[in-house]
Amino acid sequence: MKTAITHLVGSLFIIALLNCSSHDIGEACYPEGTGTISETTVSGENPVVEIVALQRSIDCETFQCLTYGGYESFCTRTCKYDSEKGSACSENSNCESPKHCFEGYCRDDDCPAGFECRTIQDVGPLAGNLYCVYKTGCSGSNRNCEALGEMECRRIGCFDQALLSTDSTTTHTLGCKSLDSLSYCLCADGSNNCGSAGLVCTPPGSEAWPAGSVDLRDVCMRTE
Repeated sequence: MKTAITHLVGSLFIIALLNCSSHDIGEACYPEGTGTISETTVSGENPVVEIVALQRSIDCETFQCLTYGGYESFCTRTCKYDSEKGSACSENSNCESPKHCFEGYCRDDDCPAGFECRTIQDVGPLAGNLYCVYKTGCSGSNRNCEALGEMECRRIGCFDQALLSTDSTTTHTLGCKSLDSLSYCLCADGSNNCGSAGLVCTPPGSEAWPAGSVDLRDVCMRTE
């Protein structure tokens, strides 16, 4: 019995080691300024520009540092999907984990748990290329991020960074912040979850932001 217990403990230890993160996908990186950079216009009352860049960085195992979606730059790598197609779908919630909805079908990719394989540009120099990016739509549940202890579901607010400026500016760039850091924003209906109600934001020294200025996202990100 003692031998069996010893083997069981040893097996669980090995499994735990195998489940530990052995990659740096999603970790912050600092690009060296070389690589592909382009801009995509985000529709809205004012033209807001999303910076899309794949640059070299020694911070990443693959040397690939990705900037897109208004997020801070993070390490990534190219990816692919299995050839086998599952059931038809329109969004990730239609698929059982670890499959994601891709091109109308539930399919499994080779990205680490908590990330999904996606194109990041419809047109432009990176169009058609697939990269491991943050999984979205986790609906406030860490379990939906597939890797408990390593990934967590965060509510992110994305907006025109010009709204933070107290001076007049013609530079409109998309940026995102954790909802916790948007302490000057309140839920429009007075609740705490800011779901479909949106936000009312009045930063110190600035005028109140127009309605609908913040795009709320539930995003799987690495625990800090």
